Amino acid sequence: MKERPTKEQVARLWKWCGFIVKPDEQYPTWEELFAPTGERIMGSKKITPDLFPEIDLNNLFKWAAPKLEPIQIHFKRQTAYPEHIGEINCWFYYQEKQYAGWGTTPTLALFWAIYDLIEFKSD
Repeated sequence: MKERPTKEQVARLWKWCGFIVKPDEQYPTWEELFAPTGERIMGSKKITPDLFPEIDLNNLFKWAAPKLEPIQIHFKRQTAYPEHIGEINCWFYYQEKQYAGWGTTPTLALFWAIYDLIEFKSD
């Protein structure tokens, strides 16, 4: 089982999705953090340059999943593999290759499946 992602892994995923923090001498606000579509995603809460949207299913399906279209994302609670019993497996096929992730929640399983793709594409 993989643990929760590090701040660097979270930043890598959101940057892959197209998020950027505009350079600024001062800490930027959420109004300066734009989604890939240019849509503003939050109010004017002050942030540090390495803070991105929370990793949850809503944000993953809103920002990461559309980059994978057309796909079907599958989830299954594992009962067969002793090392993963009780965990959730997430997998999808993208460009004829399967990507998979495991986690204690659907959110972590989907994060690691997408991260599997990001690592493969960067090799």
